[in-house]
Amino acid sequence: MNGVSFVTCGEADTFCRNTPIPRKFKWSGELRMNVGKDHKERLCNVTLSDTSDGSIARLRFSICFGPSVSFLLLEKLFSLGELQCLRPALTPVAEMARLGPDSQADEKPLTTLFYYMSSRKLACPPTLLPPSMNELIN
Repeated sequence: MNGVSFVTCGEADTFCRNTPIPRKFKWSGELRMNVGKDHKERLCNVTLSDTSDGSIARLRFSICFGPSVSFLLLEKLFSLGELQCLRPALTPVAEMARLGPDSQADEKPLTTLFYYMSSRKLACPPTLLPPSMNELIN
């Protein structure tokens, strides 16, 4: 048979194991903010979706945001000047995702937070707590 190549079962098995199955990532949970010493306040429900193609060598959102993560915690708002000072200590961005409201009721609080942060040029890396800490704060 000219021009036709056959694949053995072993080759097909190896190909299937090494070929990732693309899955759409989506996480939903609460967005909380640290408003005082040992006081966290719930802002709204949010959704993380539309992830970028991140580095294979780093942890992906789909791994970090498992079922044990019930909320994002905004610990501290940093100015752009502060972030520039912290930048050498931070790891490069491995993956990006869209943060948005989970429902129509969550749009106003999230939009208010975005306007507040953008008008003052503030940013805040979200903190993921281990499941045992999630239970203590809930």
